[in-house]
Amino acid sequence: MLFHRSVIERYGYPDASFVLYLDDTEFTYRITSTGGEVVLVPRARIEDIDQSWNTGSNKQVFYTARNWSFFQTHRRSHSWMLKVNKLVYMFILWVLSKRWNKTERFQLMKRAIRDGEQSLMGINPAFPPAK
Repeated sequence: MLFHRSVIERYGYPDASFVLYLDDTEFTYRITSTGGEVVLVPRARIEDIDQSWNTGSNKQVFYTARNWSFFQTHRRSHSWMLKVNKLVYMFILWVLSKRWNKTERFQLMKRAIRDGEQSLMGINPAFPPAK
């Protein structure tokens, strides 16, 4: 991200408690939800060298699910649709975890989502940052 010092003065820094993933989403949401603008540079190129979260390590899965859960629960408006979406999503995950014998991954997702809903952010001792 490239921005002027006044952006930090007005909106603060990206939230470091996200540890991995979605800190940029939350930061730009904070800016745009209060009237700020984000400018896209179409010619800019970014190469994502990270694996897909769903095939990645437990650490990647945990932080992605936890951070999304926190963002949806605490930064977005609450509605009945969010609750319905969560129920459908968890049911689909449960079915797929049974089909593909991935019940441990499903339990990890449940724990991550619960942590996000309860604002248990920052580094989780089970998934410390790389040294």
